[in-house]
Amino acid sequence: MTITLCDVANILGLPIIGDPIYFDQQSTSSNLITTYLGVMPPDDLKGSSFVTFSWLRGNFMDLNHTMDDEEVVVDNIRIIQCTRAYLLALCGAILFPDSNGNTVNVRLLPFLADLTKPTSHAWGAATLAYLYAMLTEFATMKTRKSICGCMSLVQVWSYEHFYIGRPVTSVTSDIGVFPVSMRWSTDVVDQQHCQYKAVSIYREQFDTLQYSEVIWAPYTITPNDPEIKGLVVNTTLGRDLLSITLERAVNTTLHQHRFLLRLKQQRRLRITRRRRRRRRRRR
Repeated sequence: MTITLCDVANILGLPIIGDPIYFDQQSTSSNLITTYLGVMPPDDLKGSSFVTFSWLRGNFMDLNHTMDDEEVVVDNIRIIQCTRAYLLALCGAILFPDSNGNTVNVRLLPFLADLTKPTSHAWGAATLAYLYAMLTEFATMKTRKSICGCMSLVQVWSYEHFYIGRPVTSVTSDIGVFPVSMRWSTDVVDQQHCQYKAVSIYREQFDTLQYSEVIWAPYTITPNDPEIKGLVVNTTLGRDLLSITLERAVNTTLHQHRFLLRLKQQRRLRITRRRRRRRRRRR
């Protein structure tokens, strides 16, 4: 049981089919900022591809572009640039947050170039792939101290499938709400009945979780409903391609897991042999 592309489409309302999101290594970060945002890159950018949220806020918080005889002039280009900056910050804060928590990769800008086609790229698939990559790094790298990725997706997915830690909502009926994450917004959550417990208690509840206590089909919206239609694969060919892609992803993950497990076993074997040699020398 894990987070799937269907969960991403229902919870976040993001398309899971479309053009892939990949970074073009040939374009420099400075050129991307100048081309899509119309400003000079920050001085501390250097060879990095990340800008801070404070830099975006300082350059694009105000739509006012020029002053002509004390009259504010706002052109359409400035509006588009500010919109791209806002969407870039949104991507860095929610969909693709890094371990720093205050920067975003400017290589996402080419995918925000055409604002008339916001769903032409598979943003949901990219969000899930990035989340799995960050979870893998957090689980395998000892130097990683903080977890990152779309934690809102993980949180709402847990609310939808488990009663453990689920807050109480103040609305009487939330059937058909889309995206599903709106069920758990701060406007509808009853803060007086929120569950605040120690981490050890939650761990014990998850360890003793029974099959009957899991909500296996939490979503009431189907792929044919207008809200989600077009975000998911509806054709037989599309489903086959998606199945093949997921199968390859699972096989790759299993291969990596087995490889890491084999490395751990070899490391333990070497440690055991060293200990035996030391014992023999002492004798």
